[in-house]
Amino acid sequence: MADDRYISPIPAEIITDYRVRIAGAPIRRRVHIFRDAGGRALQCLPEACRECWREREWRAGQVRG
Repeated sequence: MADDRYISPIPAEIITDYRVRIAGAPIRRRVHIFRDAGGRALQCLPEACRECWREREWRAGQVRG
């Protein structure tokens, strides 16, 4: 990725994602970690996550979609 990409302030980590495996090896993915009201860590689903979309589509400094 280029240096002018948007980087989300939401914490993220690279995981081995077994959810998307159909037949074959699992996929390494970057997922964001959100906290719920009870303090539990919830991983995003990258296809539906707003922060993943912003990291793919936005440039550095962009504030509106």
